[in-house]
Amino acid sequence: MFLKKLGMTIFFMAAVFLFMSVGNSSTQSMDTQDIRTVYVKAVADEEYIALKGEDWRDEIKTVVEKASQAFERQFGIKFVLKVIGEWNSEHVDAFYWRDLTAWVSWFDLASTVKLEDCDILIGFTAQFHGGCSVFGATVIGQTNIILIKDFLSFLRDKWGLGQNSEPFMSELLWKNGPISEYQYRILVHEFGRAFGAEDTEEFSVMNGKYLLKTAEFDPENKKRILENKWRDF
Repeated sequence: MFLKKLGMTIFFMAAVFLFMSVGNSSTQSMDTQDIRTVYVKAVADEEYIALKGEDWRDEIKTVVEKASQAFERQFGIKFVLKVIGEWNSEHVDAFYWRDLTAWVSWFDLASTVKLEDCDILIGFTAQFHGGCSVFGATVIGQTNIILIKDFLSFLRDKWGLGQNSEPFMSELLWKNGPISEYQYRILVHEFGRAFGAEDTEEFSVMNGKYLLKTAEFDPENKKRILENKWRDF
């Protein structure tokens, strides 16, 4: 009798464990298969438009679309570009100290451009920030407002090549190398922040050292993003 009861108990516990395992697997699968749509408003400042020329809208569309594809594949989150327009950014004077210049531009974006009926605002800039090492910026509490520095302009600032160096750098780096992949991965990085991702030392898009190599998130940040998938903006 004892052995019979013991056997029934073990069978019951095994059945419960199997049910819970299947349930957790189904939940995780639904987390990535149920698509969440996030509406985006993107604006470009006068420096960005002057740098990119008549194709500036197409370039922004491409960057957002590629970043959205990476996010949708990993999390079932799709970013839809609903509004695209221009932003008359305030010139940042040279007396600002290095990286602070990017934050000045972020606050200018946040204070002068309205989200309208969108969830996320992205400002694309090519302002000369002299020595600034920031390629993307958000602020805690307002991670749905994103400043993206054009990557060629970022390199120009970082290397101190001057304001008229884009043609040389475009030919050397953008058209002939893997750096063309860098721009959309910067946006993937910042989209990650909007859903709770944090900087890491792991091989991840949340580690700035690996932005040339991957658009994938590390396990811990994948968990954070899925936990915040249905967050309110």
